Amino acid sequence: MFPIFGDSRDKNHRPVLILPIGSWDIRRAVLTGNGHLLQRNFFKLVEEQIKNLNNLRDSSGKKINQFILIVDLAGFSLRTHACFSCVQVLTQLLLALESNYPLYTKTAYLINTPRAFTSVLQALQSTLNELSQQTLMVYGLDKSEWQKELLRIIASEELPIQYGGKKKLGAL
Repeated sequence: MFPIFGDSRDKNHRPVLILPIGSWDIRRAVLTGNGHLLQRNFFKLVEEQIKNLNNLRDSSGKKINQFILIVDLAGFSLRTHACFSCVQVLTQLLLALESNYPLYTKTAYLINTPRAFTSVLQALQSTLNELSQQTLMVYGLDKSEWQKELLRIIASEELPIQYGGKKKLGAL
């Protein structure tokens, strides 16, 4: 229902979480009373990733305490993602992530961001603190732009095929 992928690492051995939000039917979840399932599944994943961070070390043995987040907005539409209740759910997710798990996200990459998402993004960003806003990197639909950045931080063997790498996508 809300797939999340997380079996890759960046070049500094940080976990990479991929959220294909553009393929999530948030509107349906909200209208059928299942918005809480999205939130519960999301935070279950975050908790698991934080627990996994406790056991991770980089190549020098230094503890890893952050992850990389890739939010793929391919397939985003105003109808399924920007209804008032949908934006509320997304805002609640962001605010809870920011307040309950500060500093765990090294960088959040929004890729395949359509122009229609601009107003939603502005509303969401205005709710975030300055530090959280600084971790957000927004890329449009130009695959060559965001792919270059992702390959700069993630080895092609670790980056899933659909994002320009060589790895098969593995769900969590």
